[in-house]
Amino acid sequence: MKTEISLLIRVGLIFFVALATLACVESHSQNELEKSEKENLNVPKANFPEKTQDIWRKTSVDISSPKPVSTIRFYDENVGYAVADSELVYRTIDGGLKWEKVGEIRGSSIRALFLVSPLVVFAAVNRVPESSILGANSTAMIVQTTDGGKNWRSVYKAKSSILETVKFTNRGFGVAVGSRIRSASTLDAEPLTLLSSDNGENWIDISKKLFALFGTGTNVGSPVDVMLTDDLGIVVLCHRGGIYRTIDWGQSWELLERVSDVSLQTNLIRISRDSAGRLIAVHTSRSGDHGVSSTVYINTDRFKWSNFSFGRRFFSDVAFLSSGDIVNAGSEGEITSSQGVVLLSTDFGKTWSVIHRSTELETFSTIASITDRRLIVGTDNGQGLILQR
Repeated sequence: MKTEISLLIRVGLIFFVALATLACVESHSQNELEKSEKENLNVPKANFPEKTQDIWRKTSVDISSPKPVSTIRFYDENVGYAVADSELVYRTIDGGLKWEKVGEIRGSSIRALFLVSPLVVFAAVNRVPESSILGANSTAMIVQTTDGGKNWRSVYKAKSSILETVKFTNRGFGVAVGSRIRSASTLDAEPLTLLSSDNGENWIDISKKLFALFGTGTNVGSPVDVMLTDDLGIVVLCHRGGIYRTIDWGQSWELLERVSDVSLQTNLIRISRDSAGRLIAVHTSRSGDHGVSSTVYINTDRFKWSNFSFGRRFFSDVAFLSSGDIVNAGSEGEITSSQGVVLLSTDFGKTWSVIHRSTELETFSTIASITDRRLIVGTDNGQGLILQR
């Protein structure tokens, strides 16, 4: 029963975020954006062989959870954490071969983990009552453990809000993004962006001036991911294509880029960039009307994006390796019948290889890099799989 309720709550949250409308004022000229849209009308199919690469060794691991593994993240080649059933926390200290349940955050849905050290971990958490409609009356929290997941304490809490992720720099600055729900009946929400300058002890809301920019511009959706860089500052990705930034800790904001051809059925989920400074955004889409598909967007030049579509493939998670490689994990097939698949690109999205395809009807819900040559995926049946080349 708990699993069914949790699934309904998650579906409701996803449905809310996908329909929430946020407008962003254009900081570039309309003519330039219209030109960008025309250039991106034709989306080529991703180029990759159907045959699975056989250079990757597979090792099945038991995370000891009977529930789906939703998140796996590693601090180094030994220490990693996993979340199962949305609230159970597991830990490994041997590179993912053996896992131990170390704690739980009861009544919560853990959306993201960020590992500051082997023992210090932050989590973006949402608590949604069973009576909630599309996230109304939910509570968003940032919680922290300093003892490897055994005990957790709240360092931030907000009503009628949903957090998507939390990340830190090595200088102790933290940023969390999500949405503040103003009215579930009208699907009305606004961006939520939080900043900490003291290693996560205190958080301030820097969304006010960002929200002031939202009004009559293009609908770009709700914040879903954030990237922190020395030269770009705080870069936030919206689920319908808006990429905005601040270089003065929220005092002013600008529209940095826009993935202009994203339709209402798509949800951008991750943003990163390579050593050459090119941005990459990954989207995924699943609906009864439009089927299953995913797209990788690569920013090759100002206002110009290269797009690679993946029909019948749904990306649940993405890993950006330090080598520049991109790894997508998820499923392929129809909505009611799919199997897990892991795809790899070593040339920033130009070509792709299938490095693992499940032989069973299961999906891969998360992926993490232990090293650039060693990956781990979590499955919807509570297991893990290590891929090593």
